[in-house]
Amino acid sequence: MDRVLLVIPCFKERRRLPGFLDTLCPAIEASGLPIDLLAVDDGSGKEESQFLSELITRQRERWAFVRPALLLGQNRGKGGAVYSGWDYAQDSDRWLAFVDADGAISAGEIIRVLKQVTARATSNGEQQAWFGVRTGAAGTKVDRTRLRKVTGRVFALMVRILFGMRVPDTQCGFKIVPRNWFRTCRKNLIEERFCFDIEMTYWLQRDGVLITSIPINWKETAGSHLGLNHVLQMFGSVLILRRRLD
Repeated sequence: MDRVLLVIPCFKERRRLPGFLDTLCPAIEASGLPIDLLAVDDGSGKEESQFLSELITRQRERWAFVRPALLLGQNRGKGGAVYSGWDYAQDSDRWLAFVDADGAISAGEIIRVLKQVTARATSNGEQQAWFGVRTGAAGTKVDRTRLRKVTGRVFALMVRILFGMRVPDTQCGFKIVPRNWFRTCRKNLIEERFCFDIEMTYWLQRDGVLITSIPINWKETAGSHLGLNHVLQMFGSVLILRRRLD
């Protein structure tokens, strides 16, 4: 059976990840979907990586679909953690997905989207990808701070102008792509930090992969790593990426 490899990139997530897994793992089991779960520690340090390793070991005692934690020796950024996890995909993993560790997207929403993906996936060779988007469409609700609202809108406009992206929200932390596309395009995926989503979207569109945007419910959680300095770095990184891809 074609499976989904769901990667959770983690950077110092000892406060948020345990509660998220406590809801996500039972939801995966109850869904009956062919999902494997892989947590990747993004060079969080010795204590944090040990905590994650022990947490995942306990989860594996309960849930057969949880794979051993992948511990990166140095911090590479969320994109680096995601790609490192996807590099471990098996031949039975038809779809590669990632979701943020903060729980902003609930377990119920993750299962809802993955059910749509597995139901819509075609076997005729058409390349498809699915992006969760925080647009508030289709009756979904998006709860975020004023800073995230403003920067999100400006950032989305900037990306649309510079790259001609047809996706309304490239930065949402929930995406599913075909494994065969990832393996073919892996050498082109250089960005590992703020702009990795944009670069990924760029290559998906350039390679003719059909991207379907799925509106999701999203609720900001305490402990976000996003600050004003990060926002400024994001805008600068977008301009650098645009020049590199010209």
